[in-house]
Amino acid sequence: MPASRPLAAQTRRAYATDWQAFAIWCDTHATPALPAAPATVARHLASLAGRLGPSGRRRRLAAIAERHRRDGQPWAGGHPLIRATLRDLLARPAAVSRPTAVLGPVALGQLLASCGGDLAGLRDRALFLLGFAAALRRAALVALDREGLRFTAAGMTVDTAEGVLEVARSPDSARCPVRAMEAWLRASDCQYGPVFRKVDRWGTVERTALHPYALPKLLVSPARATWPG
Repeated sequence: MPASRPLAAQTRRAYATDWQAFAIWCDTHATPALPAAPATVARHLASLAGRLGPSGRRRRLAAIAERHRRDGQPWAGGHPLIRATLRDLLARPAAVSRPTAVLGPVALGQLLASCGGDLAGLRDRALFLLGFAAALRRAALVALDREGLRFTAAGMTVDTAEGVLEVARSPDSARCPVRAMEAWLRASDCQYGPVFRKVDRWGTVERTALHPYALPKLLVSPARATWPG
């Protein structure tokens, strides 16, 4: 059998971005990314509804498959669960696509390293981790209210304008969006109203929410991340 043709540089970069997004999603849901069970891949594809179109989902699946083959891991891309999920997504009405933040584990680590232990740092850590775990737009993040958060032993649910999101606790406590949110809410004594609030220069938590385009540190971080608008 002839050897497979090497991937073009642009395809390699796209696959790397897709794989990182999948790996981060698996980490937040406490499930292995490599090898990934068919049920995990199916759940991930289903979570992309409204965020990636058919071509984007196919590329995500191709990126996951390529990583498994490259690492010599078992892969069952034709599994009934995966095929059924793709068919179900195609049958749904078209949704408005919203971009996801393109950021790998290293860049996320840079952002988290920039967060101090003060109130603003605790807020930023919770904001970054939840934003990447749930792929929320800036406007959706700063619009979150305390009344829309519910915590359980497994994680938390988040009420957004686009529906209810479920965020699982991560086995990595340093990168767990749920633990980070709990720490920020305790420190800020936020019991109602906006979750992500301004903190003045004296460390006082204000009642007003952050502005979507004033997310701290993000645009000047070494990661040079691009957050969804």
